[in-house]
Formats: sequence, C-alpha cells, structure tokens
Amino acid sequence: MTADNTVIGAALEEARAGFAVFALAPDSKVPVTEHGFKNATTNPEWIQTQLSSPSAGNYGMTWPLEAPPGVAFDLDAGGGEHERTWQERLLALIEQHGPLPSTKATDTPSGGKHAFYRWPADVPVPPGDELFGFTVRWPGRGYVVGPGSSIGGKPYVSNGKAIAELPAAWVRAAAPAPRTRPGTIVIREGFHLPETIGSGQRYATVRDFSASQWAQGTRPDVIWELVKKDVAPRFATPKSETELRADWERSMARIEERLGPQRKGLDERDAVLALQPIEARSLAEYAVEAVVWLWHRFLPVGSITLFDGNPGDGKSTVVADLIARLTSGTEWPDGTPVGGAGDVLYITKEDDPSTQVRPRIEVAGGDVGRVRFVEADLLFPRDIARFRELLGATRPRLVLMDPLMSYLEGKIRTISDNDVRSAIMTPLAEASREVGCATLVIRHFNKGTGQSALNRGAGSLGGLAGSARMVLSLTTHPGDPDARVFGVIKSNYEARPKALKVVIEPAPVVGFHMTVSRAVWVGESDVSITDAMERDSEQHE
Repeated sequence: MTADNTVIGAALEEARAGFAVFALAPDSKVPVTEHGFKNATTNPEWIQTQLSSPSAGNYGMTWPLEAPPGVAFDLDAGGGEHERTWQERLLALIEQHGPLPSTKATDTPSGGKHAFYRWPADVPVPPGDELFGFTVRWPGRGYVVGPGSSIGGKPYVSNGKAIAELPAAWVRAAAPAPRTRPGTIVIREGFHLPETIGSGQRYATVRDFSASQWAQGTRPDVIWELVKKDVAPRFATPKSETELRADWERSMARIEERLGPQRKGLDERDAVLALQPIEARSLAEYAVEAVVWLWHRFLPVGSITLFDGNPGDGKSTVVADLIARLTSGTEWPDGTPVGGAGDVLYITKEDDPSTQVRPRIEVAGGDVGRVRFVEADLLFPRDIARFRELLGATRPRLVLMDPLMSYLEGKIRTISDNDVRSAIMTPLAEASREVGCATLVIRHFNKGTGQSALNRGAGSLGGLAGSARMVLSLTTHPGDPDARVFGVIKSNYEARPKALKVVIEPAPVVGFHMTVSRAVWVGESDVSITDAMERDSEQHE
C-alpha cells in the first residue's frame, strides 16, 4: 500500500510550515527510507515520491538543520517518573518555571502530545535527547510522527496552532551553564566577568583582563576597546574615560618585560578561544549516524568529493551525465537508484553554458530546468558568505565546481595545506553539511609522473585530498584508448567500489548541425582505477 491522500496532504502541509518530512511504514513509527530521518525533505515532489512508495503509510517530521532552532517535546509517561502522568509532571514544571504559551501540538494515539517550541538562536542547544524529564527532538536529532498518520486505527491530530517561543525562564533552566576557570577574566564564548566590579577592584580587574588578553595575542588597540566595552560598564562606581585610560596604560606599562613576548598571528576571536579549557567528552555521548549518500559509495552528502583527471579526458562529459541522471531521477551508472529527481548548482569557468553545458546534459537525458548555472566570479575565501546564501536559496542536492583552483583568491598558496583547507575546503564542507548536499569539485592532474594515484591531483595533498572525504579519478583505459576508467581512489567511509568503464563518444544535438560528447557506461572495468592511473603515468613519462 501507499500513504493515502489525507496523509500526503498533511505531510505537504507540515513541509509548507517549515518541517522536513519522510516516509514511515503503515501503522508504524518505523522509517522506510534508506537513511531514516536523514532523508527528510521539504521538497513537495520528493515528499510525493516517498509517500507514494508501496512500503509507505505514515510519515515522520523533523526540524530542518537550516531552520531557526526548535524543540519538540514528546509528552508521555516516560522520563523516569512512571507513577505520575505527563500532565502532572508538566504542571509541576509550570509551577517552577512559569506558564507555557499555547503552541503547535499534536495529540498522539497513546494519549500523549507532541508540543513544538522555538528555541532562541543565540542560545546553544543542550546535548542529549531529554529535557525536564521528557524526551525531546532537536534539529538534526530525531523525529516525531506527523499528524494525519495513525497507529492501530487511531490518528495523530494537530491543533493547527502556530509555534510559540519557549519562555526565557524555561530556556535558562534548560540551557547548559557556561563553564569557567577560576581566575580567568574573559567575557566571551562562555567566560564572564563579575556582574559588578567594586571600587576597590577596578584597577586590578583592568590589569588582569589586559594581561590575559596580552598573553593570548590580542592587539593592544583591541584590548583597549574591550576594556571600554566589556569591563568599564561593570564598575559599581564609574570612571571617566580619561581615568580608565590612565589605569589601562598603567596596566600595560612594561607588560612585555613582565609577561614575555606576545604571541603572534592571533586575532581577537583566537585569543578568546585560546583561554577556554579544552574538554574531552566520552565517546558514548556521540550518537552513531549512518553516512548519507547521494550516490552510494561514490558521492556522500555533506562533504567534499574531489574528481581528478587530465584535461580533455572527459571529466565534464561524465559530470554532465551524472547531472542528467540526478535531474531526471533515473539511476546511477552502477544501477543504484537516484531516489527522486534533484536540483543541481553548476559553477564553472571552463565550459560555456550554451554550447557545452546545456547540450551535454540534454543529450544525456537530463532536465536542464533543474540546473542553476552560476555566472558570478566567485573567489574564496572572499565570497564564502555569498556562497552560503546561494546554497540556502537554491537548496541543491549536488553542487559542481569546475575547476577548483579557479575559485581561489590569488593570495592563497595552492601548495600550502593550511591555506587551501582554511580558504576553501573547510568552508565548502561546512556549507554542504548545513544544506545537506553533495559537493563535487573538479581538479586537474599535475604534471608529475611516477606518483601514486592520490598524489596525481594538482595542489596541496594534505589540504585537498587530505580534506576531501572522497576522491574520484578518470583516466584512459590502458587497453582501450577510446574508453576511460572511472573510480574511487580514496574513501573515508566504506570499502572502495569496483571501477567503472565509460566510453566518451560524440552525439548529435537535436535541431542543430553540431555534436557534443556523451558518456556511455559499459559496466565494471577489467582494470582497477589505481592500475589504470599508474599505466597512464608511465605512458606520460
């Protein structure tokens, strides 16, 4: 069976309200999607596809990671106080922390309730899946069954109300208290000064605060601004700026002689973070999560995949074929299903959209209406904020960047691991995780020969191949010059799959007297990708 129209309509309504939804089994809370709630989506077409599956019947809902944070309380008899009803326990909490506003809620078949509240964006989300003795669901951490679903013939029923803010008193009671070290006088990122600084402690506080900032590398002009902004307002008896400046200059006199040379190369944020204690959490606190794949064992979601090869070997043609498969929702070259058509963000400085990119995708059978082509001259790290905004606006399942090196600012040293990681690899990976997309970046082989497969890509080895979770390569088949071998040369997740063989051939463009290249997949390769690359390297020596 499939989910009926009532369930599908309810799921679409929750998606319009901002929740991500996914298919559950009939009369059940069990996901039928491959990766459970990790496959949740707000895309109406994907929702229809999931709930039209023969194995679907109910649906689950979760907070999208990109949305403002929220918490869903699962109000039932659990939580360690089985002798009291959830209503009694909630009333006791209301007496302690104050009233709760009316909010969006779902009545469950068991007599419980799912209550939804907004969580302040500037307050860290508490760890764990319990709050005030109740099970809770946070963005990216669990799900609840959606209204319109049913268990044992009894429905989940929504009250249809808007989501209210969780009151400040409840947030303060739930939020983890900042952890501090005795004697540390820093006011950011969890460290704090006293609420009030008495008259006899004003100079000592300025002195100790300035010393702590100096020791961490904060520039003197920044220290002074912080003293004015964060220390002086706490004085019980104010000082004029002239008096405050005199105290500060006295505290800074001969500071290098007293404390030693200042650490170099740290900005204000680095200085603050350096004063925080290093914590070690038990590994048991980390929930086990399955890797989410766009293409199983080839393209992971939420991380960077490099795609290496020689110029002219057909990387862009293979990419066009993969985009066509994703946008049409067919299957990947190894026969695994795509899992519903998806959108693509295509960023390139090498191929023309009218004469190369669009014709190749259309010849391969793709839906070009699902492809967004970026013409802006992006440079990293300068444009990372604009790039994040673009991802948030377009919500692609795949981002393609070709070639990687064209998007680095000129000051970035491509052979420097640190430069490449901080400038592009780390920001790209973070943006991919936020949106839940796969990011594929094209890289050319370097001119060196006789190197290992992983060393053949241009640029920093540690910064690029070391940062990427997957590295794919395309190279000429040693026994068939018209064919290519496509495969994984590095995977941080699973055993590498067998390489595939692909032939690059010309194909006519309908309505034009022109041809473009097309990728034709012919099954598993009889040569591994590493062997093929080694032979290719030998031929170019």
